[in-house]
Amino acid sequence: MEAENWYLQHKRRIMREVRVAIPHFRKLFVKAYGKDAGEAIAKETMRRFEALLPDIPYIGGNENRLTMNLYMTAAMLAMYQSLRARGETVEGAARLIYLGTSSFYGGFPSRLLLRWQGRKQFRLPCA
Repeated sequence: MEAENWYLQHKRRIMREVRVAIPHFRKLFVKAYGKDAGEAIAKETMRRFEALLPDIPYIGGNENRLTMNLYMTAAMLAMYQSLRARGETVEGAARLIYLGTSSFYGGFPSRLLLRWQGRKQFRLPCA
């Protein structure tokens, strides 16, 4: 499956998952940089992430429960690159990414989030 690039085969779903999270970050970008620049950072992040997809190492796809963590980390890398390209410091970029991640996960009821995390961590590999 690696040669066929799992991430490109699942690109539609992966991009949708990142698009669901990006509004939490966009709010922070708009607050920090203004509406136009904030929107541009969010769009640039999505473009950069899409460009990174083919280069993400294959670690088992659906059979590895950490695959989602890996591609979501790649989305954060794209965000970091977009922020740094606009002159943001490493610390400032890290702060915005941290706050956006907190906002995203904070939007879920903790009971639901814990149940989802438990299922994700303890599910059996796909056959």
